[in-house]
Amino acid sequence: MKNSPPKAEARRVDFSTPDGLKILEDVSFLADGPAVALIGQNGSGKTTLLRILAGDIKPTGGVVSVVGRVGYLPQKIER
Repeated sequence: MKNSPPKAEARRVDFSTPDGLKILEDVSFLADGPAVALIGQNGSGKTTLLRILAGDIKPTGGVVSVVGRVGYLPQKIER
């Protein structure tokens, strides 16, 4: 069995808005499965984390590594 890297990894990821509001603080995880679900309460930072993993926005701290691509369905569709 070969030892392949995780498909998505976050190490000590932070994200704050330009006005200083902390959205994510010290988030770390490894995701190895072919499909991964992200669940949590409203306003807990799920969409922000997915946008970071998809490369839409950059974290204000920490390291993110993704093999392949991350997809998500935006809550609001821009027209």
